[in-house]
Amino acid sequence: MAYRDYLIHTTDCADCSRLGRCDVGGRLRDIYQKALERAA
Repeated sequence: MAYRDYLIHTTDCADCSRLGRCDVGGRLRDIYQKALERAA
């Protein structure tokens, strides 16, 4: 779920790119990374 939300945001957000992320994109990425750590 977190990964899907992150992908949707970065696809639609002009401020998110491979080089950086906006504040929302950064927070979504952090949530996604934490979910991965819990699953491992």
